[in-house]
Amino acid sequence: MRKNQIIAAIACIFIASFILVSGCTQVQDGKENAYQVSEDCILSFSDISYTFDEHNTIKESNSTLTHLTMKDGKTDVYSIMAKPVSAPVAAVVFAPGAGVSADAHKDRAISYADQGILYLVVDVRGNGGKTNGYPFSLEKDFNKFLEGEWAQYYLVVRDLLAAGGYLKSVYPDIPVYVMGSSNGGRFAAVAAGMDDSVFSGYFGVSTSGFIYEEGTYGPEADRFLKSINPDTYIKSISPDPVFIFHAPEDKIIPFDEGMALFNMANEPKDFIAFNGTHGVNAEVDDYVKGYLLKP
Repeated sequence: MRKNQIIAAIACIFIASFILVSGCTQVQDGKENAYQVSEDCILSFSDISYTFDEHNTIKESNSTLTHLTMKDGKTDVYSIMAKPVSAPVAAVVFAPGAGVSADAHKDRAISYADQGILYLVVDVRGNGGKTNGYPFSLEKDFNKFLEGEWAQYYLVVRDLLAAGGYLKSVYPDIPVYVMGSSNGGRFAAVAAGMDDSVFSGYFGVSTSGFIYEEGTYGPEADRFLKSINPDTYIKSISPDPVFIFHAPEDKIIPFDEGMALFNMANEPKDFIAFNGTHGVNAEVDDYVKGYLLKP
């Protein structure tokens, strides 16, 4: 999402409201699932209850490609999962960028699995793929937040945590990392910083925090924006590692904004300037694979 689009969207979310939202609840299938936003604007979930259905498995050269449907009781979240033929040495949960479907990363997922790494791509809600939802909209999400409903941003973060939790339950002896490109990197950073029991590290590609001037749009807007901002969570990922990849030629999210997010992270961390423009590419993949496969 372009910087000027983010600024315009943030400007739109300020509406005449003096509702202070401390916690919101949604009932799904008779079971209460709640989120909370703390005084420090940290998001948390009281429960992450999904069912998982693996189907349509296709044999590839050294791996299998499986469709994974994650059901939260209201929405079926589509994902693709490439698994090595032998036991994986590590796993990655990946969130694509805005407007990019999970299926667009099929070849990438298989390339990881062929080298021994399980790779699960979550089809982000409203991203133009097979999972229902609306296109990324801070304005719509803020209005839902004010009304005590689930912002879609929160749901996507919960989807990533559910996917990571599922992999940990199936493969308890391997590390599971979360990775995201562009806007997907923002979702992934929030998920990694929210709960250190799920992911073993974070890879952010061509991403950044949301940049805005605090106080401009009112306290409710500030509270919501902080609750979804990678800047709020990036320090909490430590002691798990943080890797930020950004291309100097990126015209969508400027290089210095990626560096700013990196500077907020605690050690251990690494910043990788890669050749390219915007989004994950083969150079990034080679680095990630090399890190995950090292003895």
